Amino acid sequence: MYVKRRYRRRSLSNNIAKTVPSKYPDMTGIVASGSQRACRNLFKEAVAFAKAINNDPEKKESYRKKIKKGNSVCRSSIKQYIANQRAVLKELDL
Repeated sequence: MYVKRRYRRRSLSNNIAKTVPSKYPDMTGIVASGSQRACRNLFKEAVAFAKAINNDPEKKESYRKKIKKGNSVCRSSIKQYIANQRAVLKELDL
């Protein structure tokens, strides 16, 4: 199993038997494409939507009733928001 996690300014890679410390990648010079920026903005909006649901106890309880047992309200609301927005964008393109 390969796991990579950020630890302060270093990255630790666990590769089956050993942990290898490595430098965290510098992404300052990377220019995101238009579609990458659109996806990032969509995810940012989805997280704001999920936070709004999580912070309101009434909305959270009503949403919890809609999802399957064991699923996270936050993750399910993000998934639903992104699916709804993609459906809207698909309709606008047609």
